[in-house]
Amino acid sequence: MPRAEPDGEPSVQTDRGSRSGDTSEPAWRITHGPRRSTDADHGSNSGSNSGSSAAGQPRRHQPLHSQEHPLQCPHEHPRIEQDEHPRQHADLHKRLRLCRTLRTRSPYDTAGMRTFLVAHAVSGRDEITGMRTAHAVDAPGGTAVIGIDWGEVSEGRATPGSGTYTEIPVTLDLPAASDETPAILAARRMLDLDADPDRVTAALGDDPVLGSLLARRPGLRLPRARNLEEFALGVVIGQQVSLAAARTLQGRLAARYARPSPSLRAAAPGFVGAPDVACIAAAPVDELRALGLNGARATALHAVAGALAGGLDLGPGADHERTRAALLALRGIGPWSVELIAMRALGDADAFPAGDLILRRALASRSDREARARAEHWRPFRGYAAQHLWADFLAARAAS
Repeated sequence: MPRAEPDGEPSVQTDRGSRSGDTSEPAWRITHGPRRSTDADHGSNSGSNSGSSAAGQPRRHQPLHSQEHPLQCPHEHPRIEQDEHPRQHADLHKRLRLCRTLRTRSPYDTAGMRTFLVAHAVSGRDEITGMRTAHAVDAPGGTAVIGIDWGEVSEGRATPGSGTYTEIPVTLDLPAASDETPAILAARRMLDLDADPDRVTAALGDDPVLGSLLARRPGLRLPRARNLEEFALGVVIGQQVSLAAARTLQGRLAARYARPSPSLRAAAPGFVGAPDVACIAAAPVDELRALGLNGARATALHAVAGALAGGLDLGPGADHERTRAALLALRGIGPWSVELIAMRALGDADAFPAGDLILRRALASRSDREARARAEHWRPFRGYAAQHLWADFLAARAAS
């Protein structure tokens, strides 16, 4: 029977058996770069509305015969080449480290966001060291790493004429200077920094079920996916397993099918890139089962990777309902999986996985339909309502 893990995604659902879902010293160090600036310096509008130890280098996917597998993995050979004259050309491989400050409207539930990131950390993609977390994100120049200093967050800073803001210090480890803005945008999306907590409170604060939860966790945000395709794949391989098992499977997937780095500078030591959907779509299902997946999950993973490689759009401009319909048409994908992908990948703040057993239990609902009816007046922020219910469940379980 599906169950929720005390430290993980408090999400259990009924997609015919689907559910979503260690610390070590990072391989890189913070260095003092230029002045610490805010992301406002880079044109970000913070007031707008809008997941263990490091893995080794990924094993390269061997290309398959095109007659048997028309979708081909484009990476036939490792792309990282050793410099014949490392001392002479060492500067070519130096990565850029910058200190920046990300701003978001207060209140911001710092503890809640850090707890979520720690619970969903994936080997090779995330590092947790005390109050600091580091996360690999994909930039045009290669793999960037965002280090977040949660113990140094400044809350409630007043800005004349603009209200109060929370400031989150981060360190960016980048392949090139041109990757700074893409990395900051990925961080803002992942941490849900462009939300307006006042609007959420105005919409949900008077609800008899949610009102006390919002008062208990002001500024709770809705974590988003750092990589949209990676998250969709993660939802599939995490079906019907614990969060700990899902994280292990996601780490294996990234290590086996990570996009190779074209140069030493593009690679982040201790981290790997996101899984390459074209390589996964080109792999036979039996190869995917070797990751530790059962036949149904491997088949579903293959189907989703094929759809993504074929152009299924999960980006900010995607039509939410058309994307939902396209996902539902795939084998092994049900309503719960679709809504979770919509919530964290599409960025739909109104997504609501009504089949989630924890949500149904919290709402005393006997069916998905009853849960949807109960949540109807939470529009357009049903996703935030679900996040509050999940957070309350985990807190109560941890205290018991």
